[in-house]
Amino acid sequence: MDKELFYDELTEKIKERLEEDCSVARNTVLKNNGVVYNGISISREGSRVSPNIYLDSYYESYQKGKKMDIIADEAVRLYKGALMPDIDSGVFMDFEKAKKGIVYRIVNYDKNREMLENSLYERFMDLAMVFYYSFAHEPWKDMNATVRINNAIFDSWKVKKEEVIKAAKINTPLLLPVSVRPIGSIIRQFLEKRGVSEIPDDTPDDIPMYVLTNETGVNGAAVMAYPGLLREFADRFENSFYIIPSSIHEIILVPEDRCFPGLNEFISRVNAECLNPEEVLSDHAYYYDREEEKLSCHEQFTEKDRGICP
Repeated sequence: MDKELFYDELTEKIKERLEEDCSVARNTVLKNNGVVYNGISISREGSRVSPNIYLDSYYESYQKGKKMDIIADEAVRLYKGALMPDIDSGVFMDFEKAKKGIVYRIVNYDKNREMLENSLYERFMDLAMVFYYSFAHEPWKDMNATVRINNAIFDSWKVKKEEVIKAAKINTPLLLPVSVRPIGSIIRQFLEKRGVSEIPDDTPDDIPMYVLTNETGVNGAAVMAYPGLLREFADRFENSFYIIPSSIHEIILVPEDRCFPGLNEFISRVNAECLNPEEVLSDHAYYYDREEEKLSCHEQFTEKDRGICP
């Protein structure tokens, strides 16, 4: 069965399993880096919440032999598990109500030009800081549920862009606090989960490299823009450092004197071979200069400036 026929049949089976006041519609959703997902939106009469369920992974399961009815049951369970309290849409039309929940994410600018055309954003080097309303601010605190602030929402607020940016820069570190782990402890945990009883001596806990994300582990690369955070690590290292953009979810800090040749080539290879396309942040490193307290794209440096990290 081809994809389109599978999506149509699965949509019908999901409809059969839902209450009569639910309506189901096929759609496509533009995700990060221009990736397009096939999905369905499910809306209930009288509700302003219409969760999306993405179908692409279900087709992969079907190809591997999973029965259509089992997949439909799984999709309905996912929908019911994702239901949130009904949202007061007025919160998005009133900046004073919304401003305490405004946060930002960091994405690749060039790979997201189409999405950014209908988004409120600010350039951040060769990246973009995109603004969202986070339900981490709501009483029921869904930390990962967000609504992107599109042009229509922003226009309805009738405020200056700078006011939104200011709110986001205050809120994001508070609602999504930074999480820091030494890379040595992550290596040890990885080995222990795979039953390695003798941990090599060259994986000490004090390797001076750190993995930074937020407490949810989702879209955590935004921490690279948290005020004062990079300066704090430069002081801890007593050195400038490089930032490896592991993904949109996390970054790795590497002291300048612990860097290695071919850093950008390494990042590009990992992005191509290990990440889903929508998770890629950048194909090159960034550099924080301790003396100048400045963050720059690593690819902008001359060979002389790059030192031991060509």
